Amino acid sequence: MLAMRQIIEDPQEEIVLKVPPEMRHRRTEVIVLTLGDRQPWADEERQNKLASLAGAWAGEPLTRDDQGTPEVRTAWGG
Repeated sequence: MLAMRQIIEDPQEEIVLKVPPEMRHRRTEVIVLTLGDRQPWADEERQNKLASLAGAWAGEPLTRDDQGTPEVRTAWGG
């Protein structure tokens, strides 16, 4: 599968995409998505909020039960 991504800051009524030669004459899906006003983790305030939660658990220590012996799996195509 080949992929192409193009971000358009201010799209108008029509969008024209230049298709690279290796993608021409192939069945293609085009999806148009809005990105919103900002990237979800781009600003410093959000990063600081997430960092402030590290180590914040105040309850009993978390434990994990014994998971047993893992199963043996074969390689793909094996």
